Amino acid sequence: MFSGIIQSQGVVKRIEKSPRKIRLAIHAPKTFGVPPIGASVSVNGCCLTVVQNRKDLLFDLLRETWNVTGFARIVKGDSVNLERPLRHGDEVGGHFVLGHVDGTGRIARARMKGPDRELTVRAPAGVIKYVIHKGSIAVDGVSLTVAGVSGNTFTTWIIPHTARRTTLGWKLPGDLVNLEADLILKFAEQLNSRRTTANSRRTTANSRRTTAKLKK
Repeated sequence: MFSGIIQSQGVVKRIEKSPRKIRLAIHAPKTFGVPPIGASVSVNGCCLTVVQNRKDLLFDLLRETWNVTGFARIVKGDSVNLERPLRHGDEVGGHFVLGHVDGTGRIARARMKGPDRELTVRAPAGVIKYVIHKGSIAVDGVSLTVAGVSGNTFTTWIIPHTARRTTLGWKLPGDLVNLEADLILKFAEQLNSRRTTANSRRTTANSRRTTAKLKK
């Protein structure tokens, strides 16, 4: 689990794609440290497992990961956001982020408003339903607060510090970003769905019992 507070930016060194596997090599700065083999790292908001940590960090990507995220569009030399997982007792500066990307969005507008950057993202239906005003969302792994929602787009603000420390400081309209909706809203929807289903079954059962009594 992560908190959406980016610690470093890495650089894509190579992408090895074959029928058997997809491997991603990222060069991380020394300040990021050297995660052990088997450790989890959030790369642009996607939780990946380190399979080699000598010169670069190597990750094996599942075909599902390749299809759901924006990794299919990255190229050698691209910058990516990096975050190591939370440890017990760590401060959660953003919000709880699993690193399980729900889908990709596309930046619809990016403009400066004084020292800050206003970012509007077009999100797929499976994500936008969880986006609420003043709620949280992870964009390329960055924990952000939603400033507004309109149709299938949401708007958020990027402060200068975040712009300098993450890829969201230079991404432009048309660029893809990985999106992960707020975990709490997903749980709330699931619980509500289960409660509705249970109530529906209970009502049906009561109706059948009532009908059976009337027939007698």
